[in-house]
Amino acid sequence: MLALALALAALGGLVFAVAGLGPGATGAGADSATDPHRPAAAIRAGRGTAADSATRERPPESAAHPLQIHPLQIVQRADTASQAYRQLLPLAGAGDVLALMAVTDLVGYCYFLFDESGEPPGNDSPPGSREFWLREQAMERRQAFCDDPAGHAAAGEQITSGYQARLDRAATAGDEVALASRLFLSKFSLGPDEIELAIRIGATTSEPEALQDVILALADSSDPRISQIEREVFNSVQDAAERDQVVARAAEWAACANGRTQCGRFSHEADSDCIHLGECYAHLTRMEYLRTRAMSGQHFEQMQHYLALLDERLLRRGQWRPPP
Repeated sequence: MLALALALAALGGLVFAVAGLGPGATGAGADSATDPHRPAAAIRAGRGTAADSATRERPPESAAHPLQIHPLQIVQRADTASQAYRQLLPLAGAGDVLALMAVTDLVGYCYFLFDESGEPPGNDSPPGSREFWLREQAMERRQAFCDDPAGHAAAGEQITSGYQARLDRAATAGDEVALASRLFLSKFSLGPDEIELAIRIGATTSEPEALQDVILALADSSDPRISQIEREVFNSVQDAAERDQVVARAAEWAACANGRTQCGRFSHEADSDCIHLGECYAHLTRMEYLRTRAMSGQHFEQMQHYLALLDERLLRRGQWRPPP
């Protein structure tokens, strides 16, 4: 299990609850973490209860993958993790990048379901409060979804132990999602050719995860065009951590706007934030949460401005306009 924990940590996000990534830094619920540019998105666990199922938003099916549905949509639609594993493990074992990402998400959901004593996480919200019952409900969904925690951990360790090597092979072969992930992981040392590659991917990709990664990679690059955008968007009294949080939210917003699976209501990600961080918003879409609870009005306007300038000058997707 230790090997699995290390493998997950190397993925740059699956242990955000332990590391402290979550609401609290800027605005009503901004993230604070060792890497604020990796959104609180990696442990996306849980499934709606019977009462939720009528209103839970499930992403539309896509025919752009051998499974005829996006692998991350499989995770969101599955009744149990075992059901999702049966569809994803063969593809993940063969090196399919999206299936690999989906499997690592599944491992993250269930790996943190119990502590070392075999007990589920405690609920430290005030008994009788709305938050207390929302966390209880989220935990019930998580426990129902993670139907075989030991089996999930074993299967996940088999896949995630070679994650980086599989990702590198896929990137070398030209896989767009793998390339974007590699650019993100190398974001502090991108050369001119890598920066232009990130811009090309950001301009043309239909994969929300790739778009999110290249926006984050560009933000931490040394490209003078990004520096100029930051000077125009942020005021001189804002420190780097505050700016980083806004940029992280901008990348997440862009991914949601382009169909990111985990951005609907009653998502795995929302249940994870509720269970581990006490931030319960499953009745909202991720974009509604970002707009109404996670950011101040000033930060939301700066996020919109940042995306508009990034789009106008580099990505040219034609999606964002400066706020009025």
